[in-house]
Amino acid sequence: MSLPLNISAASLQARVSDFLISEAELLDNRELETWIGLFDQPAQYRVLPLQRHLVEGEPHDSLFIIADDYGRLRERVDSLLSRHTWMETPPSRTRRLVSNVRIKSRDGEQLTIKSNFVVHQFRNQQTWYFVGEATHVLHDSPRGLRILKRDIRLDHETISAQRRISIIL
Repeated sequence: MSLPLNISAASLQARVSDFLISEAELLDNRELETWIGLFDQPAQYRVLPLQRHLVEGEPHDSLFIIADDYGRLRERVDSLLSRHTWMETPPSRTRRLVSNVRIKSRDGEQLTIKSNFVVHQFRNQQTWYFVGEATHVLHDSPRGLRILKRDIRLDHETISAQRRISIIL
């Protein structure tokens, strides 16, 4: 038995999935200037603590590994592009996999999206990986989908094997 297809919902799902895959491609290609252009201000980019350290409740109840507003995110991008970031000299290569894209809610033009990810990072003949769930709050504007908030929740119990987060997850 097949379910009736809601063309509008399927179209929105396809747009959101394409957006997240395009965002991953920009990050993998180090097109950070174009990537930061996907954000509307005010914007947030946060990397939440490792899963075992999370308390039940809202992310704002937690400490963050990274908690950037738009200005700090702009500085992070400028630093990575300047090639003066010692942890990224030479620059890492990354490969991102985005899956399980779900539209969790829609409130007018604002969408809350969850997806799973794996980021493989390669540098100096070493490999690290980051696994987790991303929550994007997007504005569905006449200019297309725009990022208002991007929260990354890592699934690792520790990041000691990675030693640091020197890339944009």
